[in-house]
Amino acid sequence: MPPKRKSTTKETTHGRKERKSTKKESSPENDSEGEEGIPFDKKTLQRNVKFDFEKLMTDPVFQHPEFVVKMEPEDLTVEHYEKNGLEKPIHFRCDPKRIGMK
Repeated sequence: MPPKRKSTTKETTHGRKERKSTKKESSPENDSEGEEGIPFDKKTLQRNVKFDFEKLMTDPVFQHPEFVVKMEPEDLTVEHYEKNGLEKPIHFRCDPKRIGMK
């Protein structure tokens, strides 16, 4: 038989048992403040990080035609769907209203 575990409770003077806290103390790795002591502010970070999606879409680094299908809305037909399905994401370079988006 394995040995019994030591109890994490201790008896107080009033006969009640009190459980010992097993919480870990705060460590520098777990704190939300960086090394400089500046706290992490998610809202400020989200406000300052902006992407130029047009630039990203035309950047040669991200050009992988085997992963994305570029087409006009008129080209998306039942025949195209039956032949290819929706295995790859479709990128429409047009006004969102042309594909039924507001």
